[in-house]
Amino acid sequence: MENLFLDFIDGIPWQRKMIKDVQSFSKGFKNIFVTELNGKVVGFASYSFMNKTKIGVVGYNAVYPVVSGNGIGTMQIKNILKTFIKKGMKYAQVNVNLDEKHLSARKMYEKVGFKPFSSQMKYFMQITKWNGIL
Repeated sequence: MENLFLDFIDGIPWQRKMIKDVQSFSKGFKNIFVTELNGKVVGFASYSFMNKTKIGVVGYNAVYPVVSGNGIGTMQIKNILKTFIKKGMKYAQVNVNLDEKHLSARKMYEKVGFKPFSSQMKYFMQITKWNGIL
């Protein structure tokens, strides 16, 4: 089991990389928890409340890749949904990318009851003084 926690992403142990990611991606999400298995962090999730509109927002979340597919992500999201209900939220929202890398996340959200609401295209360009803008 110890070898399970030796995976590295970009040369950084998964758990340490996720801490940095949580800190950068979860700005605005004041509620964050971690999920442990045998004393090791195997996942985390963040969420927030939009009290005026009664919308609970699921934020950045992840499960350690080696243990994904075992219901940990589903459990995390269900716990967040229970918290939303306790706090009087009427709706739950989650934003997820449409790329292949996030396919399992989209399937998990749909499994717990989320329905696709809208899709969005993100446009990107490099700005230089030579591309006709200036």
